[in-house]
Amino acid sequence: MLSGAPLGALARYAQIIGGPGDPTTQKLNNYCRRELKMAFYLYKKTNEKTYQRIRQIRLAGRNSIYNLWLKKGKPIDAGWEITNCELLSDITGQNDPAAFKVVIDFYPGSLDRIELVELLDLHIYSYPNGDKLPSWSVMMLRLRDFHKIYHGKEIELTERDKLLENIICDKTYEENIFEFLYLQGEEKGWAPGRVGFVNAAFIHKKAREYFKRWFCK
Repeated sequence: MLSGAPLGALARYAQIIGGPGDPTTQKLNNYCRRELKMAFYLYKKTNEKTYQRIRQIRLAGRNSIYNLWLKKGKPIDAGWEITNCELLSDITGQNDPAAFKVVIDFYPGSLDRIELVELLDLHIYSYPNGDKLPSWSVMMLRLRDFHKIYHGKEIELTERDKLLENIICDKTYEENIFEFLYLQGEEKGWAPGRVGFVNAAFIHKKAREYFKRWFCK
């Protein structure tokens, strides 16, 4: 239950009840650093370079991925994809969600840096069980670097969380990054698999050039 709390919320609570130097605060900060999983956020563009964090979101479980599987006619034993527009429309309820982005904080326990990636689209292959429902799905995320901050020293979780509220993007990244995860199937409620918490390796272009020799042989 604790690991599902919004980033920094537990640390803020500890500071309220004990203060920054209190041992309870330090223990809870350490707990957050160990237990916080990669976080998915919805951001909205507020001007040319600034994005505001709207809320934390969940894609796995019976949320956007499941919703769009239903909308696409429940593909099974086949590949299917979720475009950026489809994903954002499902999350926001808007037909033209161009001002929004899904952003992943892939190392929320790091206090000396912030590294964010943007989720561009998803490509999924769903395997059937005996009832012609998904037993599990392998999922490829296409990502792109979004924002990076290197502090050079550790900061408090509360300060880190504050920095995530509004992001000024003064650099554009072009290289695609890929990551493979899997989702459990219908019986497990489309929950993340063991590498479904977004802790698998990011595969950059040079690594893809090396590994591609083993595909499609």
